[in-house]
Amino acid sequence: MNCPKCRSPHFYVGVITLGDCGNPACEYFRGGTVNGARVEAHSQPAADQRGWVVLRQGRDLPCEEYVFATRADAERWRDLNGLLDAKPRPVTGAEPFQWTPSRGTVRGIILADRLFSVFPPGYPAPEGPAVHLVDGEP
Repeated sequence: MNCPKCRSPHFYVGVITLGDCGNPACEYFRGGTVNGARVEAHSQPAADQRGWVVLRQGRDLPCEEYVFATRADAERWRDLNGLLDAKPRPVTGAEPFQWTPSRGTVRGIILADRLFSVFPPGYPAPEGPAVHLVDGEP
């Protein structure tokens, strides 16, 4: 999702919107006052806290999925597994992913070292390996 004021990208991590301008949502990124309350600064997810999942059509969230390092890795895995109706979607995690090369029949793909529970943007995730879809992404 892009900020309507500055057009910078916002990311949802848990229930926090992260951005980078004077828009109230962006104040969560820089720290400041939102609706009269002081908000501590939060950093934008690092590159190793972002990944891609392949969501099958009609799949209810939360669900468990592999997390891929790049969109190209997600698309290649999707195509090789015959999931042509599935859609690669960007996600963010609260912790850096531990990337590993694929070890199964599909070689040459980089993915996270375990399955992750995928939640919608802004949904409070339980403890354990979880990611959130990035809101507003196709």
